[in-house]
Amino acid sequence: MPQDDALCVNVARKIAAHENEPVETLDPPLYDVIDLEVLEQLFQPVGPRSAVDAVFSFQYRDYTVTVDGSERVTVVERDGTSATSRPRRRRTVGSLE
Repeated sequence: MPQDDALCVNVARKIAAHENEPVETLDPPLYDVIDLEVLEQLFQPVGPRSAVDAVFSFQYRDYTVTVDGSERVTVVERDGTSATSRPRRRRTVGSLE
């Protein structure tokens, strides 16, 4: 069982907030969409002073969920339109669609 401060719990809470429903009622459950253990491992520093420079994005229902190296979680509704902003330089460690 993940700890309350675990990254995967934070991700589930952010999605649930956008859905305006309790985490326990998310359907499908987050663990059916991504491997939560792998998500946690992706953002573990490899040394005592190392920072993780990574971005991980995945699709959940009508949202694109992104986690960055500071473990900031962003949930954006997918509306079918494409953005015309400049692409940012970043290293993506994984994407599930």
